[in-house]
Amino acid sequence: MKSKELLTVALAQIAKATKTADFVRISELTKIASRIQGIDATITNLVNELKSLETKLTSKDQSLEPTPVVEAVPYLMGPLAIEINWSIAGHPFGKMTLCEPIASDTLCLFVEEIARVLGEDVLPKLAGVKANRGPFLSTNPFKDFAYGKNGQTYSSQRVGSTQYFVLTHSSTIEKIEIVKSISRELAFPSGAVRAFEVSGDERASAMARRYI
Repeated sequence: MKSKELLTVALAQIAKATKTADFVRISELTKIASRIQGIDATITNLVNELKSLETKLTSKDQSLEPTPVVEAVPYLMGPLAIEINWSIAGHPFGKMTLCEPIASDTLCLFVEEIARVLGEDVLPKLAGVKANRGPFLSTNPFKDFAYGKNGQTYSSQRVGSTQYFVLTHSSTIEKIEIVKSISRELAFPSGAVRAFEVSGDERASAMARRYI
């Protein structure tokens, strides 16, 4: 099944889950849809680059200097977007953009992607990253993310199927600072990771493109 067909199936299932208010399934499906979009964008970029290289190789009058490749425009569906350029970070993957409708899902997906590429062994290192209310990552959220006297905890999400939880109780700007802290902790080169806030107009434009 092609990526566009897969995305159509995912969006249809999201719509179905929305009708039944199955928020766990919605979160699961939006992550799948985002990953499909990321893979599709990477494939598009690679195809464009191959075409560019083919032109250079078959034309006697042109130099072999690479021409700029037009990148696929990602769907910026939420308030937080995180771009990861794995090739700059020294890994054999392309550039991807994570942008879920909910900012906390985007942040959690970012950590899941790091664990996928670098391995789950990197997660204990991220546990040392500080969020505004304490540790960013924990295997004991009921203790580390607790507040008050009644056992209440700040919102968090499990990182995939691991034992770690991400603290998501923060503003979009705070989440951007957390992404920067993670990048520093993992010594990512400049340009490998970029997090930014998405305006309401950009989100509306992205939603419109989904149904064209």
